[in-house]
Amino acid sequence: MQKCLNKLIIMNANATNQQRLSRKTLPDSLYWLTEDKKKLKLRYTESGDIWRIWTMDTNGKKHKMIFKQVCESFTQPKWSYDGSAVAVGVYYGKYNNELTSIWRVGKNGEFKIRIYTTKHENKITELEWAPSSKRIAFIVKKPFVEELWVVNKDGTLPLKLYTSKGKIDHITWDNQGKKIAFDETYTKWYFNPELTVVRVVHSINGERWVILPYEFYSENPVWAGNGNIIAYIGWGKFWLPTKKYKIYLAKVQ
Repeated sequence: MQKCLNKLIIMNANATNQQRLSRKTLPDSLYWLTEDKKKLKLRYTESGDIWRIWTMDTNGKKHKMIFKQVCESFTQPKWSYDGSAVAVGVYYGKYNNELTSIWRVGKNGEFKIRIYTTKHENKITELEWAPSSKRIAFIVKKPFVEELWVVNKDGTLPLKLYTSKGKIDHITWDNQGKKIAFDETYTKWYFNPELTVVRVVHSINGERWVILPYEFYSENPVWAGNGNIIAYIGWGKFWLPTKKYKIYLAKVQ
């Protein structure tokens, strides 16, 4: 004889995404007993997409929420080098006029400031603080192009430094905060395979430096010294695709 069990199921209106209600599907909400100790009183419940940034000490204790937004996604939050603030890209989507913004917040959640906003079809894909902790570089992904921007930590002087019809990645500042290196992955000619190369631009006027007189594979740039030397990954034989890779050094003048 088969035993019948009653189950509570939650699903979309079209019967998709069916889930059995259980302890695992309960919302994460604080609660306590009422005075008569017969009913549970919920402190709060939440709906929609709610994203948070938390801090904690190196022992995994003293958890503290410093930032909270109703949105569709965050970028990877980034600490400033002086440890005073956190920057994060927020894609609001349908939750706030389809905007995308960058926020800067103090280490304890104070002094929240929106330092950059762009249209809904654009997304922030990467953030990187300058070593001085006074400026932030970031990538804006737009339809058909990606752009490299910088902005002061207070939201002043936003500057577009580079535009690519491909993909920009791995942005990194030199120690003096004057140059920015990054990968650009693009197709040089139609029907040709994609190629990834390292680019270097000035962080104020967008002046470009060429680290190689040709364009073969190079990626993951890292600065050395005072900003005149850059290390990157390339093919084992830089002029020929190989299965092995090497680390190269180039002088940026």
